[in-house]
Parts: sequence; C-alpha cells; structure tokens
Amino acid sequence: MTSTTEFTADVVKGANSMKRSIYTLMLANLANDVECKVVDPCRELRRLYPT
Repeated sequence: MTSTTEFTADVVKGANSMKRSIYTLMLANLANDVECKVVDPCRELRRLYPT
C-alpha cells in the first residue's frame, strides 16, 4: 500500500511553518552551543572551506 500526499496550499503552508520552527530552534541551539564553547565557529568555517 502506497501513501501519497497532495501538495495543496494548506499542506505547503503547514510544512513551511514547521520548517521555520525547526530552523529557529536549530539556530537558537547553535547560538547556545557557541556561547558554551561547544561549537567553535572559526573552526567550523575552516572545516567547511579549507584553504
């Protein structure tokens, strides 16, 4: 049995709202991680963009 979702305007609006909430939470957690020195933004940039 296959399940499908119709991408109506309401479905897309709900998905976008959920994505926005998740991204907001992720960025808040990242800010806390940087403040607590769990994540070093300079090191992450060097890791992502090595010279």
